[in-house]
Amino acid sequence: MSPHDLNVKLAADMPQLKILDPELLDYIQRRRVEDVAFAAGARIMTEGDRNPPLYTVASGWAMRFKILQDGRRQILSFILPGDVIGFQAQFFDSAVTSIEAVTEVSLCGDGLSVRRRPERQAASAAGGT
Repeated sequence: MSPHDLNVKLAADMPQLKILDPELLDYIQRRRVEDVAFAAGARIMTEGDRNPPLYTVASGWAMRFKILQDGRRQILSFILPGDVIGFQAQFFDSAVTSIEAVTEVSLCGDGLSVRRRPERQAASAAGGT
């Protein structure tokens, strides 16, 4: 389903939602250059991953979770179409949570990674981490 089709469906099903204007949707669609699919149960991101890519969920559901010290999994949130993943990790040295597909998930990206913070770029250039 294209972003425009999704917008039309949401406008019909839930008129109380603020819908993106068509120009913004066209811009998003033109920037979309990379699609990645994950089967249900597949790990999309693992806690500790360094510099994970930034994606928008195009379809499907995923969950964000942490593994507790006793090995149990604590679900922190569910990720739905339109949500961005990988953004939180840009504020830390690595991903602070794991993400797993609950259903088949399709992610889209613009082919660019979020740039690291300037102080991390300087540390990398100086031979640090």
